[in-house]
Amino acid sequence: MDILSVAAIGLTGAFLSVSLKKEAPVFAAGISLVTGIIIFFYVAGGLEEIIDTIGQMTKESGISPTYSAMVLKIAAVAYICRFAGDVCADAGEKAASDKIEMAGRVIIAVISAPVILTLMEAVIKYI
Repeated sequence: MDILSVAAIGLTGAFLSVSLKKEAPVFAAGISLVTGIIIFFYVAGGLEEIIDTIGQMTKESGISPTYSAMVLKIAAVAYICRFAGDVCADAGEKAASDKIEMAGRVIIAVISAPVILTLMEAVIKYI
């Protein structure tokens, strides 16, 4: 994963998008979306390494794999919502962007609810 390659892809996409924005806004939004997808798949290999490392650390630490899976799901939801929200905002759809981000927060709360309940039970037990 080379940051110079990612930067070059991003800058090229931004330049093309800005160049087309006045004459063909639909194509400009499409270029922004495709640029983001290309960058995501370019760095996906690095994500696999991170996931493997977290899995190995979880095994060695004795922490339940359920918790590390939950953390990875929360991170994935956050990144996906941010990406989708940014694409909508770039396309001028601020309302859709806000709704996506709100939905992401709700989904994260639902995913993390078991951990929160476990912590609350532990606190109550010690009080």
